[in-house]
Amino acid sequence: ILVTILQDGGCDGFNTVIPLQQYGRYTAPRTVPGGGSLAVLQSDIATAGTAFDANTQTAASAATTFAFHPKMTAVRALYGMGKVAVVLGVGIPPADPSRTSHEVGKFDWATASIKKLGYTNLGWIGQSFDTIGASGALPPTASVNYQSPIVLHGVKNTPLVLGGDISGFALPCGSGGADCAARVAALTK
Repeated sequence: ILVTILQDGGCDGFNTVIPLQQYGRYTAPRTVPGGGSLAVLQSDIATAGTAFDANTQTAASAATTFAFHPKMTAVRALYGMGKVAVVLGVGIPPADPSRTSHEVGKFDWATASIKKLGYTNLGWIGQSFDTIGASGALPPTASVNYQSPIVLHGVKNTPLVLGGDISGFALPCGSGGADCAARVAALTK
């Protein structure tokens, strides 16, 4: 299972994964004139126990390289079990001449292409599932914010779009029998 979180808005990557070894460089641009800071405090990280190193077995109290935001304790627990990987710095280099705007950069990331705005509406995750051959009664991708992001679109695959409180989500099975029940059960694992 690949879970991709597209943070489209105010949360930046450095407040999601804090670089502890460069903490001073991280905090400097987040200092607010007149006092205060937008940086995550090291004391909050220590209290939450969200620090981590490349070795997933390193205890949070001994880790010195990175930290998840203090609210991400569940993600830190999954990381410690080897079930989460962190990939930093994914995107188009800032000096790339084709990077003309934030929106173009987001589109290029979603489609894994450069200078294809207006020429494609296929995303890298959707195309990956096209290549893998994932098909069936349910789409292999789902969006849970009422939107259908380009990154999830393929030629053969489009996302299942959900919104609101998904805790009560159910599929109509009609008289689908054991096969339908098995597919629904697979969604809840």
